[in-house]
Amino acid sequence: MEHLLEVCVDSVESAKLAQQGGADRIELCANLIIGGTSPTPALVKAVLEQVDIPVNVLLRPRFGDFCLTD
Repeated sequence: MEHLLEVCVDSVESAKLAQQGGADRIELCANLIIGGTSPTPALVKAVLEQVDIPVNVLLRPRFGDFCLTD
């Protein structure tokens, strides 16, 4: 069974370091300190220009769970 290493990052610098360290793909977020939210379009563009591995973008408008109403 093949395993992939996906690294969660929130900056161009950490994306480049993840790639250099052997990551197979990146999960791009913002605000990792609170569990992650969607990154800005500018950050997505900058990361895509700097790495050659696949990038998955986290889509979460706010921190916390995914339950918005009762």
